Amino acid sequence: MLGTGPGTDTQLWHVPRPIGANCGFARAVHDAVGGFDESLLGGGDESDFFYRAHLAGFRTQAVPDAVVVYYERERLRDLARQQYRYGRQSVRIYQRFRQAGLPRLPVWRVPVTVAGGIARTLSRDPLVRRRGVKRLAVTAGRVAGSLADRTLFV
Repeated sequence: MLGTGPGTDTQLWHVPRPIGANCGFARAVHDAVGGFDESLLGGGDESDFFYRAHLAGFRTQAVPDAVVVYYERERLRDLARQQYRYGRQSVRIYQRFRQAGLPRLPVWRVPVTVAGGIARTLSRDPLVRRRGVKRLAVTAGRVAGSLADRTLFV
């Protein structure tokens, strides 16, 4: 399996997946795995797609020379909402792929992540503050999604 270079994310699972803002694939892959799941509103559709492609035997290849410009939400409130939705959807992705080996996040991460997020939001550096907001919002989304879906994935 290729794809462990820049442009792919393997933090959670051994399966490389690009983020949706910068991915491309052959039409044959799209057709073979049934495309993107449009019921995954608020994020996670690219993870779902690339995990299904991996399980169908397709490989992910990073293209280090590709250039993509991506702008995050400008307002912190909008960024927090987006990250919260991503956190909620990550619970659904876990439910779909846990039988295939997607690991559960360790519960001990919650207080560590929250403490780190709070510390970052108190920073004078706006970029550090943004990272703190993102951490807190995605964690809050995972907690809310875990409670709503009765599946522990924080």
